[in-house]
Amino acid sequence: MKQSTRSRKFKAILAGGAVLGVGAAVTLAAWSDDQAATGTFTTGTFALQSSTDGTNWANNGQSAPATLAFDAGTLAPSDTVAAPFGLQVTGDYSADVTMSTSGTALTGLTYDLYEVGDAAECTTGVAGDPVLTDSNLDTGTYNTTLDAGTPAFLCFVVTASADLAQGASASTTWTFDAESK
Repeated sequence: MKQSTRSRKFKAILAGGAVLGVGAAVTLAAWSDDQAATGTFTTGTFALQSSTDGTNWANNGQSAPATLAFDAGTLAPSDTVAAPFGLQVTGDYSADVTMSTSGTALTGLTYDLYEVGDAAECTTGVAGDPVLTDSNLDTGTYNTTLDAGTPAFLCFVVTASADLAQGASASTTWTFDAESK
């Protein structure tokens, strides 16, 4: 009989513990609370575009560069030709822009680079001081900062000197790399 009494006492204690446990859980549930926060993130946009006429803007990367409209034909000593090149940043950010040059040097051919107000100001008699002077076709660097939505115009002025080689040709690519800021 002792065993059945012990068993009943044990069951009674377990039942009492279960009741107290449920009561404690109900009491704890009545005193809980929570808070939450969420965040939504949107990225801005950024692109560098160029124009050879100041009106039509496009993405002209290294694989398909814009062709500058030099009215060169065939050059002779003392000839000078000019071509405009516009840059603009579209999107939400300004940019630091760096120009690098690659190409073939041609003895007797150099260029000056000017900053101008618009494409129409780019002529062989452009006013002001060049930002890059007497560079061979395969040299020259240039740095500037562009504000988003505000175009900037450059003027490439190429000059042939008296020691221009006959029957020669050369080409250069001016590459403009932009980094958002």
